[in-house]
Amino acid sequence: MRIRKCAATVMLIVAAGVSATAFADPTVEELAARMERMQQEMDKLQQQLRNSATKDEVRVVRDDVATAGEWRQPDTLIHMAGYASVGYSKSESGDGSFNVSRFSPIFHFQYNPDQ
Repeated sequence: MRIRKCAATVMLIVAAGVSATAFADPTVEELAARMERMQQEMDKLQQQLRNSATKDEVRVVRDDVATAGEWRQPDTLIHMAGYASVGYSKSESGDGSFNVSRFSPIFHFQYNPDQ
Protein backbone atom coordinates (compact mmCIF):
# COMPACT_ATOMS: atom_id res chain seq x y z
CA MET A 1 0.00 0.00 0.00
CA ARG A 2 2.77 2.40 0.90
CA ILE A 3 4.62 1.59 -2.32
CA ARG A 4 1.48 2.38 -4.34
CA LYS A 5 1.14 5.78 -2.66
CA CYS A 6 4.79 6.57 -3.32
CA ALA A 7 4.48 5.42 -6.93
CA ALA A 8 1.35 7.53 -7.44
CA THR A 9 3.06 10.55 -5.91
CA VAL A 10 6.13 10.11 -8.12
CA MET A 11 3.92 9.72 -11.21
CA LEU A 12 2.02 12.92 -10.36
CA ILE A 13 5.23 14.85 -9.84
CA VAL A 14 6.69 13.61 -13.13
CA ALA A 15 3.46 14.29 -15.03
CA ALA A 16 3.23 17.81 -13.59
CA GLY A 17 6.84 18.50 -14.52
CA VAL A 18 6.40 17.24 -18.08
CA SER A 19 3.16 19.16 -18.67
CA ALA A 20 4.60 22.38 -17.23
CA THR A 21 7.64 22.02 -19.47
CA ALA A 22 5.49 21.33 -22.50
CA PHE A 23 3.40 24.45 -21.91
CA ALA A 24 6.30 26.71 -20.96
CA ASP A 25 8.61 26.11 -23.92
CA PRO A 26 7.34 27.49 -27.23
CA THR A 27 8.15 25.55 -30.36
CA VAL A 28 10.54 26.73 -33.02
CA GLU A 29 7.62 27.47 -35.36
CA GLU A 30 5.92 29.66 -32.74
CA LEU A 31 9.14 31.57 -32.15
CA ALA A 32 9.64 32.04 -35.90
CA ALA A 33 6.07 33.31 -36.30
CA ARG A 34 6.51 35.71 -33.38
CA MET A 35 9.77 36.98 -34.87
CA GLU A 36 8.08 37.50 -38.25
CA ARG A 37 5.27 39.54 -36.63
CA MET A 38 7.82 41.65 -34.77
CA GLN A 39 9.74 42.24 -38.00
CA GLN A 40 6.53 43.39 -39.74
CA GLU A 41 5.74 45.77 -36.87
CA MET A 42 9.27 47.16 -37.00
CA ASP A 43 8.98 47.69 -40.77
CA LYS A 44 5.70 49.59 -40.30
CA LEU A 45 7.25 51.80 -37.61
CA GLN A 46 10.27 52.54 -39.78
CA GLN A 47 7.96 53.52 -42.67
CA GLN A 48 6.02 55.86 -40.36
CA LEU A 49 9.30 57.38 -39.19
CA ARG A 50 10.38 57.99 -42.80
CA ASN A 51 7.05 59.71 -43.52
CA SER A 52 7.14 61.95 -40.44
CA ALA A 53 8.39 65.52 -40.43
CA THR A 54 12.01 66.30 -39.70
CA LYS A 55 13.11 68.67 -36.94
CA ASP A 56 13.98 71.34 -39.51
CA GLU A 57 10.50 71.13 -41.06
CA VAL A 58 8.87 71.45 -37.65
CA ARG A 59 11.10 74.43 -36.81
CA VAL A 60 10.10 76.20 -40.06
CA VAL A 61 6.39 75.71 -39.37
CA ARG A 62 6.81 76.87 -35.76
CA ASP A 63 8.59 80.04 -36.93
CA ASP A 64 5.85 80.72 -39.52
CA VAL A 65 3.15 80.44 -36.87
CA ALA A 66 5.08 82.67 -34.44
CA THR A 67 5.45 85.44 -37.04
CA ALA A 68 1.93 85.23 -38.46
CA GLY A 69 0.33 88.70 -38.26
CA GLU A 70 -3.32 87.64 -38.43
CA TRP A 71 -3.15 86.31 -34.88
CA ARG A 72 -1.70 89.48 -33.41
CA GLN A 73 -4.15 91.98 -34.90
CA PRO A 74 -7.27 90.19 -36.07
CA ASP A 75 -9.77 92.11 -38.20
CA THR A 76 -12.78 90.25 -36.79
CA LEU A 77 -14.44 90.19 -33.41
CA ILE A 78 -16.85 87.56 -32.09
CA HIS A 79 -19.01 88.03 -29.03
CA MET A 80 -21.51 85.54 -27.65
CA ALA A 81 -24.28 86.46 -25.25
CA GLY A 82 -27.86 85.51 -24.53
CA TYR A 83 -30.12 84.27 -21.80
CA ALA A 84 -32.15 81.25 -20.76
CA SER A 85 -34.73 80.43 -18.15
CA VAL A 86 -35.40 77.07 -16.54
CA GLY A 87 -38.40 75.89 -14.57
CA TYR A 88 -38.91 73.13 -12.04
CA SER A 89 -42.25 71.62 -11.12
CA LYS A 90 -43.21 68.91 -8.67
CA SER A 91 -46.61 67.67 -7.65
CA GLU A 92 -47.25 66.10 -4.27
CA SER A 93 -47.83 62.62 -5.66
CA GLY A 94 -45.23 62.64 -8.47
CA ASP A 95 -41.62 63.21 -9.23
CA GLY A 96 -40.22 66.64 -9.94
CA SER A 97 -39.03 67.64 -13.39
CA PHE A 98 -37.06 70.43 -14.99
CA ASN A 99 -38.26 72.15 -18.12
CA VAL A 100 -36.59 74.67 -20.40
CA SER A 101 -38.83 77.64 -20.77
CA ARG A 102 -36.67 79.81 -22.98
CA PHE A 103 -33.27 79.70 -24.62
CA SER A 104 -32.12 82.72 -26.59
CA PRO A 105 -28.49 82.77 -27.74
CA ILE A 106 -27.16 85.97 -29.29
CA PHE A 107 -24.10 85.95 -31.55
CA HIS A 108 -22.35 89.18 -32.56
CA PHE A 109 -19.80 89.23 -35.37
CA GLN A 110 -17.89 92.38 -36.27
CA TYR A 111 -15.58 92.81 -39.24
CA ASN A 112 -13.19 95.75 -39.28
CA PRO A 113 -11.57 96.06 -42.74
CA ASP A 114 -9.41 99.04 -41.69
CA GLN A 115 -6.88 96.92 -39.81
